Amino acid sequence: MDTKLELLKTRLNKIGDKISSAAFLSNEGIGNEIGFYIFDYAPQFELTVREHVEMLVAGLNRSLSSSLYLHINLFHLVIQYLKKRELLDEIIGLEKASGTKEVLAAFDDILSPDTLCEFLVQSNDLKTAKAILISGVGSCWPFVRAHTILNNLQNYVGKTPVILFYPGQYTGQDLKPFGIPNLKGNYYRAFPLIDERSL
Repeated sequence: MDTKLELLKTRLNKIGDKISSAAFLSNEGIGNEIGFYIFDYAPQFELTVREHVEMLVAGLNRSLSSSLYLHINLFHLVIQYLKKRELLDEIIGLEKASGTKEVLAAFDDILSPDTLCEFLVQSNDLKTAKAILISGVGSCWPFVRAHTILNNLQNYVGKTPVILFYPGQYTGQDLKPFGIPNLKGNYYRAFPLIDERSL
């Protein structure tokens, strides 16, 4: 087995115990910081992570009748928003005709980070969530940037822990998408969920 994949699976298998612990759910040990966590991974393992997150959330929620773990796929959320606004076909047509740069420019008017965050809040019951898991980041990049969603969510989640699954590298301060050296990282302050250096 690929040693990188083996290490990733070891990290993935530790998530369930961590995010179901009373200490994690009560934000114990993080001082006055917001309970935001990032699980970074090499983008070639996107399907592995996606499948694991879906199984993890289903497993955690199986024995719960309320206060469920909420899983939000950011890409699906964007599609849902565009469909609601009846803009999806228009966006697809614009990309076919004019390319990605034109779509990026259009997104500045159609779907700002605060608009998407408001739609996320309206579409989900955040108040009853034990924790919020966000995936699908790579599928909607560069139209939506992960750090902008986290910045906007701070105003809505209170003390509910938020976990972002990030296809790239998180240094503890910078989010570097897809591990591409020339792509500029974006600053964000969060905790590594399962740091491979701790294994």
